[in-house]
Amino acid sequence: MDKTALIAFLRKSPQLNEESSAHIAEEFEFKELKKGDRFIKSGRIANEYLFLENGFIRSFVLDREGNEITLNFYSADEVVFEVASFFQRQPSQETFEATTECKGWILTYEKLNNLFHALPEFREFGRAMLELDIQSICANTPQAKGRVERVIQTLQDRLPKEMRLRHLNSWEAGNAYLPEFIRDFNHRFGEPPRSDVNAHRPLTAKEDLDRILTWQETRTLSKNLTLQFDKIVYQIQTQRPSYSLRNAQVTVCVNSQEEITILYNGKSLPYTLYQQQAKQATVVSAKQLDLTLNQKRLPPKPAPDHPWRQGFPTPLSKRGNVSSHPPGDISVLENR
Repeated sequence: MDKTALIAFLRKSPQLNEESSAHIAEEFEFKELKKGDRFIKSGRIANEYLFLENGFIRSFVLDREGNEITLNFYSADEVVFEVASFFQRQPSQETFEATTECKGWILTYEKLNNLFHALPEFREFGRAMLELDIQSICANTPQAKGRVERVIQTLQDRLPKEMRLRHLNSWEAGNAYLPEFIRDFNHRFGEPPRSDVNAHRPLTAKEDLDRILTWQETRTLSKNLTLQFDKIVYQIQTQRPSYSLRNAQVTVCVNSQEEITILYNGKSLPYTLYQQQAKQATVVSAKQLDLTLNQKRLPPKPAPDHPWRQGFPTPLSKRGNVSSHPPGDISVLENR
C-alpha cells in the first residue's frame, strides 16, 4: 500500500526528518471502515490513532435522553483519535463513527510507546520534559481542541507572511521580531482569562536549561579514557588516576551551536580530539533501501575552473579555419 500521504503528513513535524518519518510510517497498518462502522466507542479505552486518508468521520456523545449530539467532523489528511482516552488510558466519552466509506492508517498505543523509546527525537523530548517536571495538559473537550487547532493554523499562516513582508530571512532577525509579533497577535485576538492567577513557576537551582535542552547520548569510556561520538574519538583529560574512570558511563551533550560537553556525575570533563575518522558509507536498513535509492541526486556542480565554464573551441569559433566563401556558407571548412 502507498503511504505517500502518511509520510507527507508526518514530515510536517519539524522534529522528524525524512528517515524518521519513513520509519514511523512503517509501523502504521492499513484500516478500512464502512459507512456506519464505529472506530472508537464510548465507554471504552481508545487504543488506536488513525490518519484518515479519505472519507468522513464524525464524533458524538449522547445526552440524557439518548439523543446523539455531534461534536466534530474529520476529513482527509486529519488525525482521528480521542486524546484523553488514548494517552491517559481512560474510557472515551465520545463515539467516532464513519459517515462514508473511509480508508486510513492506524497506529496502536503499544507501537507508539515503542517508537517513543526507539526514536531519538521522541526520547530526547520526553527526557527534557521529565527533567523539567512538565506534564501534558490534554484538551479534553472538542471546544478546547478546536481552539488549539485554530490558533496553531493561524500562527503558521500569519507569522511567515509577516516575516516575508519585513524581509526577515535569518534566525536572529526572526527571534528579534517575535516579541513584537506576540504583542500584536495578543492585542488582536487575545481573550481575558477566567482566572488571572499566574501558574508559571520559577526555575529551581537544579534546572539548568543549558544542559537540559541539549541532545544527550550515553557513552562508556575505554581503558584509555576515550569515547566515540558522531565518528569522532574524544580523549578525556583528567588529573585523577585514569583507572577511576575506566568503563565509566558519561553523557555527551550537544547544544544548538553544535558545542560538545561531556558530563560525568553531572560535572563537565575536559577533553581533546583524539581522532576524527574518515567519512564512511552510511549503512541503510532494508526498510529504507528503496527510499534512499529513489531519492533524486543532483549532478555535481562544476568547479570554477572547469573547462565548461571557460568555454571550448568549436569549428565555428576557429575563424581562421573557415575558407573564403560567401557569408552564411558554412559548408566548407579547411582541414588543418
